[in-house]
Amino acid sequence: MNKTFVVLFLTISILSLVSHTKAVETIDENIKIDNDIGSENIGHKTDDLVNQKKEEHDQTTKLWTEKYEKELKDSMENYKFKAHTSKVMEIIVNSIYSNKDIFLRELISNASDALNKLRFLSLTDSSILGEGDNQLLEILIDIDEEKRILNIRDRGLGMTKKDLTEKIGKIAESGSKDFIDKLQKKDDSIIGQFGVGFYSVFLVADEVTIYTKHYSEEEQDQLIWKCNVSIEDGNENIQSGYTISVDPRGNTLGRGTTISLHIKEGEQYDKYLKHVKLQKLIEKYSRFIDFPIYLWKSEWEDIEVTATESDDDQEEEQSIDTESEEEMEEEAEKVEKEKKTKIEQVERWKWVLMNKQKAIWTRPKSEITEDEYNEFYRLISKNNEDPFIYTHFIAEGDVEFKSILFIPGTIPFGSFERFNPKIKSVKLYVRRVFITDNFMDELVPQYLAFLVGVVDGDNLPLNLSREQLQKHVLLKKIKKMITKKTIAMFKKLLVVKDLDDEDALEQRDKFWETYGTNLKVGALEEKDATIKKRIRELLRFKTSKSGDGFITLDEYIERMDENQKKILYIGGTNSKVLMSSPHLEKVLKKDWEVIFCTDPIDEYLFLAFRDEKYKGYEVSDMSKESIDVKEISEKEKKKIEELEEEHSYLLDWFKEIGGDQIDKVRFSKKLIDSPCVVSTKDFGVSARMERILKNQALNNRDMNYIMGLYKKTFELNPRHPLILALDEAVKKDPEDETIKKFGQLLFDTALIGSDIHLENVQDYTKLVFHMMSVGLDVDLDTFVPQTDSDVDNDDNEEDSLFDEDEDEEIVDMDETSYKDEL
Repeated sequence: MNKTFVVLFLTISILSLVSHTKAVETIDENIKIDNDIGSENIGHKTDDLVNQKKEEHDQTTKLWTEKYEKELKDSMENYKFKAHTSKVMEIIVNSIYSNKDIFLRELISNASDALNKLRFLSLTDSSILGEGDNQLLEILIDIDEEKRILNIRDRGLGMTKKDLTEKIGKIAESGSKDFIDKLQKKDDSIIGQFGVGFYSVFLVADEVTIYTKHYSEEEQDQLIWKCNVSIEDGNENIQSGYTISVDPRGNTLGRGTTISLHIKEGEQYDKYLKHVKLQKLIEKYSRFIDFPIYLWKSEWEDIEVTATESDDDQEEEQSIDTESEEEMEEEAEKVEKEKKTKIEQVERWKWVLMNKQKAIWTRPKSEITEDEYNEFYRLISKNNEDPFIYTHFIAEGDVEFKSILFIPGTIPFGSFERFNPKIKSVKLYVRRVFITDNFMDELVPQYLAFLVGVVDGDNLPLNLSREQLQKHVLLKKIKKMITKKTIAMFKKLLVVKDLDDEDALEQRDKFWETYGTNLKVGALEEKDATIKKRIRELLRFKTSKSGDGFITLDEYIERMDENQKKILYIGGTNSKVLMSSPHLEKVLKKDWEVIFCTDPIDEYLFLAFRDEKYKGYEVSDMSKESIDVKEISEKEKKKIEELEEEHSYLLDWFKEIGGDQIDKVRFSKKLIDSPCVVSTKDFGVSARMERILKNQALNNRDMNYIMGLYKKTFELNPRHPLILALDEAVKKDPEDETIKKFGQLLFDTALIGSDIHLENVQDYTKLVFHMMSVGLDVDLDTFVPQTDSDVDNDDNEEDSLFDEDEDEEIVDMDETSYKDEL
């Protein structure tokens, strides 16, 4: 009986559904259907509410009929553009905007402004918000991919006919070519005028329709504004005018505006009908808008559903062969007691919130937790680790803006590439709308390119398309404020007051290892004298007394000997090599401290200190020829002069050995243990700087020529045994070839020990081998003959490197006979 009833019920239901479908199809044949855009279509709080709103929407939507078409035409008013519209369109498409994606940012910004104004008015008159869904201040975006329609809906102020003609149509109502002239000249005075932001829609749309209802009760009509783009001779032009009509459907919006775009045909425009693309644009440009932005889209969800009778039958059929009759009865009893369920994936369409993350920089610092700051950093930096430090501040005065800046835990790759477009870590917002992150050094100095953060102001100077900052005096002030705040973060990390705080010391050392080079670049490039001074006070260097640690220049000055008048430094590859440098023998014996410049940029930095000094102290390079220790006594000075005069033959002999590389040879005032050293001229570049310049990518012949002008000074230790022995040998026979080779070896070795580039390394190695043979009394031209085991026994004689008889004697031959033999 029950089965019969069920079958009868299903049959009646199916017949009713078919009858209803045919009735709808019959009605539809007599109705001219157009878009239902502009009508209510919301619901996003819960699934039940979505379904409820969808049902209401289906029931109340008024389709266009011939009657509505007639009413629309009767109320339609045509407005002619007075300006040269084709030229306007050309400028908008080709000149003002460099990126088509901007259109969505502009429309959402306009919607946000409308909502902001309504919220402000509601503070004094709450009835403006209305009731029900009208109280929801939100932005709704939906797509009809089949009809190529994109809708942007807001519940803001709405517009009157006057607003439509003056605000939307203002680009065309300027009355002359003055607008075009200003556009072409990029005149700043037109920024914010002529409805330029709205007209960015024509970058992607060939037809734009606005449905709007003003919030005031006096404005009863819902209006429709419409404008098309025509194509003439392959060029896109805004048509000669636009129309404004009264919406014959009545008030379907309640309040606010819907902008409907018919997206142009073509692959380059199809992406704007995809939810993925819209999500990316909203996330990039409008994620921090004050009002919620919802996108109507589908999502797949796993839901638990009751298994159907067919599912049960199928399961029974599969198990009938394996289950006994008794087991089947037990299973049937179990099914009766509890319902069977299964998991299915269901596609659900709903309003999905796109901007969950709020602009935390607009909140007071006292209300934001450490975790919230770190989470925000990870969001904007796409980095999973926490930052070193951050600062949150509000700038007031001539320029007002809010900002949060982070110093990453690791320096971003490529942050020193001056023209690297991928370094886009500081983002500019105006009223929480993203403008640009494409800076060279207008907002952030290049040496701070690693910074991550946001700068948000209400009235920052932007160009016409709102894509870039203008060159403006306020920019310098913003940049200066950002730089000062960043240097303050540096100081907080680098200046540790409690030396027993191991965590702080470890954090300081790690930070300096990561960003020390950036500070050195800032100490060179920063143009503001006050900021440059603050940066230089934070610089840290290894010294002859610091071991593995670093000290500041101020700490170095505090530790200087009372007889020391200058800051001493020397450049090299590492501290270990520099500690054994012949240039430092005398100052280290006096227990004076020397700064080690192991970073290539240190050379440039101390060259700057040489010109500008550091807090009144001159700097001195210990690799130069002058000695910067306490002046020697007159007696010692006179003795050195007498020695140089007495042994002038030795100095002249070494001058001939050094050739063009040597400007002069003298007895040294700074050597103690080493026999000799090569020093650079006081007013030339150091040996390390010369090596750096030669290795630069832009090196050229002119640079090599200039480097050749900086000749060296060869300094001898008159008390060293090697020098004394050579002096005796030269005195006896200055033309002795063996003694000359000893002198050459000594000079070349001194060049290497002084970190000076050898012009011909092969000649040096041959010289070393020769002198070894002399010392060991070995003839380098005598080789041990090859044996049978040394010869390749391969039958193919062509593969043999040597083709000689086993008993053949190896004989010497000069270069000419050797070439002839070949």
